[in-house]
Amino acid sequence: MQDSNQDFDLQLRSALEGAGIKPPKGAWKNISRRLDAADAVSGTRNFTPGIMRWAGVALACAAVAVGVFISIPDSAGPVTATRGVLTADAIELVVPEVGKASPLGSIGARNAKAAYAAPSSATELTDPAETEVPASPATNEDGSSRKAAAGASRPDGGDSAMSDGSSADPFALLAMAEEKDGRRAGGTFLYAKGAIGGNDPDFVSRSAASMAPGVSSSGIRELTESTYGIPLTLGLGVRFYLLPRFSIGTGVDYSLLTRTFTGTYTEEGGQTEVSGDVQHTMHYIGVPLDLYYDILSSDKIKFYVYGGGEAEFCVSNKFTVFSTPQVSCSEPVRKIQYSVGGGVGVEFRLTDKLGLYLDPGVRYYFPGGQPKSIRTDKPLMFNFDAGLRFSL
Repeated sequence: MQDSNQDFDLQLRSALEGAGIKPPKGAWKNISRRLDAADAVSGTRNFTPGIMRWAGVALACAAVAVGVFISIPDSAGPVTATRGVLTADAIELVVPEVGKASPLGSIGARNAKAAYAAPSSATELTDPAETEVPASPATNEDGSSRKAAAGASRPDGGDSAMSDGSSADPFALLAMAEEKDGRRAGGTFLYAKGAIGGNDPDFVSRSAASMAPGVSSSGIRELTESTYGIPLTLGLGVRFYLLPRFSIGTGVDYSLLTRTFTGTYTEEGGQTEVSGDVQHTMHYIGVPLDLYYDILSSDKIKFYVYGGGEAEFCVSNKFTVFSTPQVSCSEPVRKIQYSVGGGVGVEFRLTDKLGLYLDPGVRYYFPGGQPKSIRTDKPLMFNFDAGLRFSL
């Protein structure tokens, strides 16, 4: 099959070898004559390139002429200005007086600007060589002194400053920044807070040394395990900055602790004994002292860490036995409850004067002469503070 194909190709190539069409005599002359005739009729041959060259030369000459005409000033006519022309008669250089330097914190000294005197009416430009410079201060058309008018633009009557505020003074910006930092460093905040703690006594292992006795001196005897209520704390206080990032806070806190159990109550002397469900309620008043350090502070949000301690005094320690009849008794607490704690916090700025803060943390309550509560059963607790801070 391949051999037959090759033979066919060779035969076809030999048959077409030397094949061609010879043009008749005079064909090229006829074609050239027709092209010349078409160019003569349309007028485009050798015409367009010439026209383009001459047009480019003309445009270049016109551009040069216009530039020369614009660059040559016309000195024949007077030059006028709409807001006044600088002439020898109409201007006076006012040199501001150099007085005693003001303190760095003075806003007035930092906002001072350079003084300039501006003419009040438009005049024609004259040759300075033909005009004498007067020794007295320049005056307006009404005879008033330009220097006095320029000085009157300042509130303090000085020689200088422009009151339009067209240029920013870097010293004024520095003063504003320092004042802002100063307010932040010396800022004072009032806060109102609410806090809750855990009420699970099995969160950590119990310690027999930290547990209050099961029988109180008021005659209450516990027969079952206690069920603790959620510790609740409300407080008011003040927080103020000692340094730009370092602040201290204190105030007054009120705490409510509750628990319930089944027990008995025996009067003094042992003559009467009642049993039933017992509710134990404790009220504490405390004074906290916390230190705060701002990690990140902006106009909208603030992150910080805090730590401190608190001293609390139990103002009420009351037992209520739900029996027939209902019995109530109280027991005084003479020792102070001390605790330490710390955590991290975040504050969201709601307005310029109001912020919402959240302070999760951990607190440890030291044992020592306190009635039985969630604090004695679980001295290490996690708590969650939330509240509002008002900027003064």
